[in-house]
Amino acid sequence: MYNDRYITIDTSAIIAVIGNEQSKQRIVESTKDLSLCAPMSIQWEIGNAFPAMFKKKKFSMEAAKQALAAYHYRPYLFLAQLHKCVKF
Repeated sequence: MYNDRYITIDTSAIIAVIGNEQSKQRIVESTKDLSLCAPMSIQWEIGNAFPAMFKKKKFSMEAAKQALAAYHYRPYLFLAQLHKCVKF
């Protein structure tokens, strides 16, 4: 599923997409033909974002389940060493 063109993605971009924020379409279009590279910590950062969204009543439990499904829909190349993400 990976191709030879990568882009390093950050937590805010992933949250925007899985949370259906206004910038979702632009992010999806900008990355549609690219493989996504991210530091391994992004998985925990995504997890840490959910309590804040619940607290702000931005997400219901059903919306959170849909967001997690959306997150797992697209493959990511997770790298343990952050400096390797910068090379992409």
